[in-house]
Amino acid sequence: MYGENGNPSTIEKYRPFVFWRDSGQSREEVAEQVRLSAAAGVGGFIPLPVISDALTAEEKTEQFKTFYSRLLPASAAFGLPVAFTLADCIEQTVVLAEDAVWEDTIRSRKLVRHTHYCNQDENVNWQIFPGKLLSVVAYNEDRDEVIDLREYIEDDKIVYKCPRGNWRIVQYVSLPDHDGNRPNILSRESSEAYINAAYAMFADVLGEYMGTTVTHLYYSRLAFKAINRHDWSDNFNEVFESRYGFDPAPYYPYLFTPDSNNAPRYKALFSDCRARMLREGYITAAESFAKNNFLKGSNNGKV
Repeated sequence: MYGENGNPSTIEKYRPFVFWRDSGQSREEVAEQVRLSAAAGVGGFIPLPVISDALTAEEKTEQFKTFYSRLLPASAAFGLPVAFTLADCIEQTVVLAEDAVWEDTIRSRKLVRHTHYCNQDENVNWQIFPGKLLSVVAYNEDRDEVIDLREYIEDDKIVYKCPRGNWRIVQYVSLPDHDGNRPNILSRESSEAYINAAYAMFADVLGEYMGTTVTHLYYSRLAFKAINRHDWSDNFNEVFESRYGFDPAPYYPYLFTPDSNNAPRYKALFSDCRARMLREGYITAAESFAKNNFLKGSNNGKV
């Protein structure tokens, strides 16, 4: 419904989108529900996949794809837009599929710390753990003193004589998070690869409706989901230094030392950097994909 100036009328503009959870309806049942929804004033649909522990991620994704194949023709007949939903089951399907092909390039990362408590004047010869080493320090909690030990790495080992006092040596490593099958939301490249791979799985169903019936991109539950919320990225230090002007590697202990006077400042900077990486990572990738694939103008469609 359009007004005299060609713009959507108030009624048309504010018709609500509704969530539609697939429950295995037939094509005829979907078409009838679309008809009733249009008559009730619904403005469009955000499909959600059925959640069943009995199904694998791939089976959920395939069922979701079948639902789109039934919903889109019916919605197109009534001029009702539909969102492409980036659901959890799609994340899991893409990340599991890329394991053998791309070697964890899409998978989320987590920050892991390894601690060695030193004896008095101990000569340490400690192996560097697998992963992307982001920081290795000696830390004295009593004196709140940090010593950067990167210069003491020899042949993938920390070779160092501990000072006297209550010291521990800590390695901070970024690793692929195999506890959860999710994309790295802190990386734009990984997020773009995930979203493009997700769309590729549905392209044969969505393709002819893109930009006409499929006009929106929907995602939710965007959060840090690694154990203890320690989502990270291999290039965190480089991003941090380019943004704040100093190397964060010596200050990693303050993420885990709440009683330190230095902790509030460095924790705030680490948190701010990670939040910005999320904004410039997944969210920017989603915006770019929507503009390149769904939106015909800068004000059409939503992310």
